[in-house]
Amino acid sequence: MLGDNELYRSIRATRPHLFSATAVFVTPEQVDKMRAVIEAVEAVIATPTYRTAALARASAAAAHDPHNPVYFSVTTFISTSAVRA
Repeated sequence: MLGDNELYRSIRATRPHLFSATAVFVTPEQVDKMRAVIEAVEAVIATPTYRTAALARASAAAAHDPHNPVYFSVTTFISTSAVRA
């Protein structure tokens, strides 16, 4: 819940390094480089060959398919929070 001070205090107490006390500034070029790396990783992990290799090393629980088309993409995060000129 946004605005829940108790939740905020709990998160700060149990995960003291989750939030930075310092702002980080990046250039549009740095954002582009991060986006390129993320897109490359996402392209590789989307391949059947990677999935087969990864699942061969994982527990059976990793093969569970929740049939949920919604997923969090780091590329989406960077695209929506990119530096604006």
